[in-house]
Amino acid sequence: MGWWVLVLAVSGSCSPAKSPPSGSEPRTLRLGVGPLASASPIAGIQYIAQAFSTDSLFYFPGDNARPAGQLAKSLTVSDDGLLLRIALRPEARFHDGSPVTSEIVAEILSSTLPQWIGPSREDVQDIVAAGPWDVDIHLRRRSNLVIESLEVAIRKPQGNVGTGPYRVEGDGSQLVANENYFLGPPRLERIVLSRYPTIRAAWADMLRGQIDMLFDVSLDAVESLTGATNVRLLTFTKAYQYVLGFNRNSSVFKDPQIRRALNIAIDRGALVKNALLGYGVPSGDPVWPRYWALGDGARRPSFDPTAAANIIKRQAHPVRFVCLTPAEFERVGLELRRQLAAIGVDMELREVTQDELLEALRKHDFDAVLSEFLSGPSFARIYSVWHAKGGFDFGLGNATFDAALDDARHAANDNEYRTSIAALERAAVDDPPGIFLAWSQGIRAISAKFDVPIERDRDPLGALRDWRRANDAEYVNRN
Repeated sequence: MGWWVLVLAVSGSCSPAKSPPSGSEPRTLRLGVGPLASASPIAGIQYIAQAFSTDSLFYFPGDNARPAGQLAKSLTVSDDGLLLRIALRPEARFHDGSPVTSEIVAEILSSTLPQWIGPSREDVQDIVAAGPWDVDIHLRRRSNLVIESLEVAIRKPQGNVGTGPYRVEGDGSQLVANENYFLGPPRLERIVLSRYPTIRAAWADMLRGQIDMLFDVSLDAVESLTGATNVRLLTFTKAYQYVLGFNRNSSVFKDPQIRRALNIAIDRGALVKNALLGYGVPSGDPVWPRYWALGDGARRPSFDPTAAANIIKRQAHPVRFVCLTPAEFERVGLELRRQLAAIGVDMELREVTQDELLEALRKHDFDAVLSEFLSGPSFARIYSVWHAKGGFDFGLGNATFDAALDDARHAANDNEYRTSIAALERAAVDDPPGIFLAWSQGIRAISAKFDVPIERDRDPLGALRDWRRANDAEYVNRN
C-alpha cells in the first residue's frame, strides 16, 4: 500500500443495525495484518485502528468522487465562492459521549487543514463556529482545493478521541463497537488486530481458523491464496497509482521530448498483466478514472515504441538515469526497465527503504522514483503531490502541471473546472512530470463465515459497520 497517507472511508449508510441479543457469543472479527510500510509495526497497527475509530466531515466515494457527508450533513457555498458553510450532524458524538460541536470542529480544521493543503492555505482567511452546528470557512478567493480537502479526520484534541463506529482499547490492537454511533451500532462487536511478519504466516493462521481476514494481500502471496473454498479474495481499486516520477530539476528530464518518449514507450496493459498479475487498472494521468469532472474526449498517452525509439536515437547523449524504489515494487520496476531498454533507455533500479525514499523526495535528491502515489479520488490529493506548492514538496511536477492545477483550484463553476481538469490530462501527455502507469488494486482475504456487503470497486472495509457473521439468526432469517 502507499505509505504517506492511509484513508479508509466509513459507510455513509444511515440504516440502523440491530444490537446482538444479550448473552450471545461476541461477534468478533480477527484481522491479520502483514508487513506495513510504517517504520514501526506497532504504529502501523495503531494507524489502522484509528481509521476504524474516526470519521471525516466528508468522504469521496469512488463512483464519482463528489464529496459526500459523513459527520457533516451538507456543504453550502455562497454565490461568490468566498463562504463555505458546513452543517454538522447534531446527533454525532465523540466516544466519550460529548457532542461534535462547531467550536471543536472549527478548532480541528484550523490546525489540520493548513497542514494538508500546504502553502495553498493562503486561500483561507479564517474558520469559525457559526452557531452550535455550523462551521464557516471564509476564503480570500474561491478555492475548489479547500472544498476537496474537507476529508480531514475529526478527533477531539484532548485525548485523541474519535467518533467512529469502533473505539480503540489499550494499545490499539483491539476495537469495540460504539453502541451510540450516530448511524447505528455496528453488527460486529469487536475487532482484534494481529500483526504478522509475513503474509504467508498470516495465511497459515487463516487456514487454521485463527484469524478471519487478511488486511492486505501482496502480489507475491496472492497466487498461493487462491483455491481455498472457505475464503474469498475481494478486490477494489485503491486511491493509489503506480507512478515513475521525474525530478523536475534533473538534467535527464529537462527536455519534454524525452519525457514524452518515455511515456509512449510503455505498454501499460502489458505492465498490469506481467508485473501486477492483472491486479491494476492502466492509467495515463493522475485523475481518478470515474471522476465527475472528466470529459468524454480525454487524451491518453499512446503506445508507440517506434516513435519513442526514434526520439531517443536523436539525442546527443545516451539516456540513462537511476530510479529509486522500495523492494515491494521490484516487479513493476523490472517490467519498466525491460520496456525502456527496448527503446534504448538505460534505467538503473536502486532498491531503497521506504524511509530512504521519503528522505530522497524531501531533499529532491533523485533522478526518478517508482512508488505508489496517492492520487484519488479527490482533486486535493493530486494537488498535494504534484503541485510545487502542494502539501508535499517532493520535487515532482512542472510549470505546465502547476498552471493546470491552479486553474482547477480557482475555477468559478463546473464548466471551468471541467476545462481545467481536461488541461491537466493534456499536460500529462504533452509535458508529463512522470509516467502514470496504473491504479493499484487492493486485495482482501475474508473468511466465508462473514456476510460482507459488496459494492462495485469499493473497499469492503468501507462497509465494516454492516458486516455480520453468516450464521447470525438475523441474517439467516432475514427472508
